[in-house]
Amino acid sequence: MAGRGKARSTRSGPAEDQGSVGDQIRQALAEMLTPIAARMGVLEGTVARLAATPQHTPQPPETGAASIPLVPAVTTHVGGVAGAPEDHEKWMRLIERFQKLRAPEFQGGFDPMVANKWRRDVGNILELMGTDPVQSHRLAASCLKGDARMWYDAHFSPAERTTVSLAEFLGRFDSHFISSAAKAGKEAELIRLEQGELSVTEYESKFLGLCNFTGMFEDPVRQARMFEM
Repeated sequence: MAGRGKARSTRSGPAEDQGSVGDQIRQALAEMLTPIAARMGVLEGTVARLAATPQHTPQPPETGAASIPLVPAVTTHVGGVAGAPEDHEKWMRLIERFQKLRAPEFQGGFDPMVANKWRRDVGNILELMGTDPVQSHRLAASCLKGDARMWYDAHFSPAERTTVSLAEFLGRFDSHFISSAAKAGKEAELIRLEQGELSVTEYESKFLGLCNFTGMFEDPVRQARMFEM
């Protein structure tokens, strides 16, 4: 029969269509995963480099090592001597106390009796205050005025004005304002002293002043006998 000789149809079947779709899905996934894989490779390389880099761990300071202060120490300079602010306040309080006790001024001059009386009066005030030798010298020097102050500035360096003791200061003071020649003259005056036209009060005042200045007849009994002569 002529109809039986026709060729069969070449259309693909269901299995062939499923294989084609699978290939397309695999290709799409490959395209999506390729850049992700590349990024993962970069990250892995970075992690590897960080792991290979030596890490520096801060070490604690050695025991006994000198520490370095973060803030430099601050000092003050008061009157030629370094010290804390509270030292300056203490010094100002001493000056205030000294002034309240009416310490006498000394202008200088050539009368050794005046110089001797000043040093005795100031010495009594300083003894009452109980200051140390250097403080006593500085307080006494603050009373010098006029020619006496000029002498002090010329004979005491800036450093000595804040370091010399009262004894050293008075030694130089006596050498200039109470010379040995002046003292010898007052000793002779005391020996020759007579009341004459002086009142008893005037005579006693002059006699005691000369005794205190020269240091003669320090024994009270001997003073009384010499006064009556």
